Amino acid sequence: MREKMHQHMQDKHGKDGMPHKHDHGKSAAQSNVNVLPGYNQNSNDKLDDWSAANERVHKAGGWKAYAKEIADDQKAKQHAHGMHRAPVLELKSAIDQALRLNPGLAQTLESIGKAEDNYLTLSPHQREAITQRERLIADVKERYFSAVAAQEQANYKATINEAAAVAAELALRMRKTGNLNFEHQVKDQLSHARTAVAWNNARLKASAEKERLTVHLQFTDKAANYALLSRLPDLPHHFPAPSAETQILLTENHPKAGAASTHPKSIEARAQARQALMAAENAYRIARHYRDEILPLRKKLSEENLLRYNGMLIGVFDLLSDARHQIEAVEGYLDALHAYWITDAKLQVQLAELREDGALFRRSAWTR
Repeated sequence: MREKMHQHMQDKHGKDGMPHKHDHGKSAAQSNVNVLPGYNQNSNDKLDDWSAANERVHKAGGWKAYAKEIADDQKAKQHAHGMHRAPVLELKSAIDQALRLNPGLAQTLESIGKAEDNYLTLSPHQREAITQRERLIADVKERYFSAVAAQEQANYKATINEAAAVAAELALRMRKTGNLNFEHQVKDQLSHARTAVAWNNARLKASAEKERLTVHLQFTDKAANYALLSRLPDLPHHFPAPSAETQILLTENHPKAGAASTHPKSIEARAQARQALMAAENAYRIARHYRDEILPLRKKLSEENLLRYNGMLIGVFDLLSDARHQIEAVEGYLDALHAYWITDAKLQVQLAELREDGALFRRSAWTR
């Protein structure tokens, strides 16, 4: 039973999955209870013949093939649904829309053009516009990445809920045939109930984050009917190193650029930029640690526990506990990846402010 749940989650891991739909009509009508979407209410109704279900599984090639059959059927449904899917809103399009809402800033940026490469030749007004652009981009990124991350979490929790539903259904079948005691069956049903709650909460958060982005971009009518990317951008292979000018501006006393300004605004700009850089580097290290260490180790441990379960060396609830740890690891990585992209956006704002300050008080950073 648990091997099927494990394989089902592996087949779906890392792929976009819409929530698995179940027929709740009969049990809900009998109990007059509105169950949560995606939750199979425990029922004492007569189940399909157990031997017939086993025969179907056998013809499909065993429990692993059965799980793959469900996943493949779900992919087919997604493909058919995707033919009528709303257009995907890319990050660049979201930023362009935000700039259109600020025509004065857009006009100033257009007048700068390629002259931005010669930062010191720009007027204070133009340099301020470049900093404002970074603030605008950071605001859009914060809302955009939060919406994408919430949707990705909801998709992942839908996969977890679907696997829990499968496990709960099999546990109920096994209890009715005497292969599982009542306590274990109820625990499986409780696990499914909890995952259904988590999935519904994740759906609500995903909807709220998308609405927040929609309001920020002032989308109305057809423009508000858009889809988001299925997942956050991948983590860069290396943390982006600050430019040579930035490193000088961050330094209190540089051998070639001299001492930093003691102006209170300059001191604050350097401190905030250093703190933002440290936060972004830390977020990157944590996300990379999840990606390169925690997730691979959890996968190896899960594979080993599955082998031990098949060899009857551990019980089904040991495997269930392992599944929970694996879920926590994946969700931890998604949270860490989201945190990195948010801190990176904030870092760009602080570096822009530091650069603007340097053009006033430390021009030697460019003329060393």
